[in-house]
Amino acid sequence: DTPAASAAAPTITVHIHPDTLASLPPTARLYVSASLPGERMPLAVRATAPALTQTLQLTDRDSMTGESLGSRPQLTYRAILSADGNVSGARLAEKEHIASGDATLSFDLP
Repeated sequence: DTPAASAAAPTITVHIHPDTLASLPPTARLYVSASLPGERMPLAVRATAPALTQTLQLTDRDSMTGESLGSRPQLTYRAILSADGNVSGARLAEKEHIASGDATLSFDLP
């Protein structure tokens, strides 16, 4: 990432309840995505193994369209916890926030 791209990216922290984390199957994945407000199709997404607390930034490297996330004044950020590892599959929890620039977002997943 370039310093300018990272500076405009919100810092996203996801907390997963310990009981939920302990009960997850090995196939579980955490997806964090950014989309235009009012749209479900993500512009950028990152998938990781679930952990109690994770902090990350979605940057242009995570872009699915090749466009710069910093070129958008506002985006909807989502955290999705999937039991089967498929973003369209068995969702255990989902939260979203709308933010712009270098906001700090926190998602608490039950």
